[in-house]
Amino acid sequence: MSQIFRHYKNKDYKLLGTAKHSETLEELALYQTLYANPSGRVWVRPKAMFYEEIFHDGKTQPRFKPLEFEIQDTNVTGPEDLLSIFPLVRKIFSEKAEEKLRSKISTVNNAHLWIAYFENQLVGYKLGYEKSVDSFYSWSGGVDPDWRERGVAQALMDQQHAWAQKNGYKQVSTKTTNRWQNMLVFNIRQGFKIVGTEDNPDGELRILLEKNI
Repeated sequence: MSQIFRHYKNKDYKLLGTAKHSETLEELALYQTLYANPSGRVWVRPKAMFYEEIFHDGKTQPRFKPLEFEIQDTNVTGPEDLLSIFPLVRKIFSEKAEEKLRSKISTVNNAHLWIAYFENQLVGYKLGYEKSVDSFYSWSGGVDPDWRERGVAQALMDQQHAWAQKNGYKQVSTKTTNRWQNMLVFNIRQGFKIVGTEDNPDGELRILLEKNI
């Protein structure tokens, strides 16, 4: 289950865990805001209250509801299969990144795309292709800046790795640079290991990572 929750007033929070009151032993939920809150970042309330149903706007609903994303995946054979993600590619990266995807996608084998939606809004994507019989290459991916720290990248990676394993791949590899430090740290936390580096034509060193699945 997601650790990211949306309050019924449409503010997002990350559940950090549960604790017990030292005097009463009551179970408490510990959570933090995912938005700027001048009153404080980390909060606590009774666990039962965190998960309870409330009546609001004429209906019963959870006080905090887990954020759940719809992940759609599809085989990719050419640029026409990527049209839906190009606006997000430009927003996260650049028009140059879009041009690179357009020019290369028809030259790779067994390309596959995962797209994350929240209530029909595109919030992230992950694109990869077959590197070898045993290895799948996670080529390009990103999350809308307005949706970061909400579990989108985790949901996409989980889907990609499950698909790759189901389809007989033993390993997932990827590349990044120091410019994308958050992604580098995220990959390492997910079990990827740094296996080397390579020169990039633009002069920025690429970091090579691999993970057995």
